[in-house]
Order: sequence, then C-alpha cells, then structure tokens
Amino acid sequence: PSPFDATAHPTAASEGTIVTFTVDRLAYSPSPPVVFAVVDFDAGGRLPIELTDVDADEVGIGLRVEATFRRLSTADGIHNYFWKARPIRRPEQPRQPRPPRPPEQPEQPEQPGQENR
Repeated sequence: PSPFDATAHPTAASEGTIVTFTVDRLAYSPSPPVVFAVVDFDAGGRLPIELTDVDADEVGIGLRVEATFRRLSTADGIHNYFWKARPIRRPEQPRQPRPPRPPEQPEQPEQPGQENR
C-alpha cells in the first residue's frame, strides 16, 4: 500500500503531545511571549508549531494539544490564516497550576583534602 493515498485526514481533529518547546520573549507578537513547540500528533507526524491560548508557565513536555486554525495577520483587508496548536481543555479537567521550579544551586568548589562523596 502506498503512503500517499486519497484517505481523508481531518487536521482540525488532530491531537498530539508536546515533545519539546521554547518560549521567545524577544520576538514581536501581538500577545507575547511567543511559544513554539514540537508536537507528535496521534495520527502520525511531528510538527514544529506555534502555540496559542496558552500561558507560557503552563507549557511542558507531555502537554496534550489540539490543532486550531487561526488568523495570523490582515493586509489590505485580506486575512491570512494558518495552523497553531492549543492545550486541550476538557470540562472535567480544570487548569492545574504548574509546580514552582526549585531554585538553582550554584556548584560548590571542592575543598582541598576533602573527598567527593
């Protein structure tokens, strides 16, 4: 069987899992910061994609997302749309705050005469 067939694959119903992400606080955005993720979609495929409707502090590896079609810009009255991803929020699953990150501890230099334990 050919991998290229006429089978319909509705993108709007696509769900996936974030495998890595980055938060860009320097790039221009109407709603900063810009959050990009690499998503493994359940139906197959891996896609680098911008996230929308998300708090940057809530994003993490393993977060479930769904594809959504969003307006990117408008020029001369013409709207330009493209795919983004947003967290899946089901009514039975309220938003959970992300646990705080532990503070980073500076490495202590070894003292002469002490063994590393």
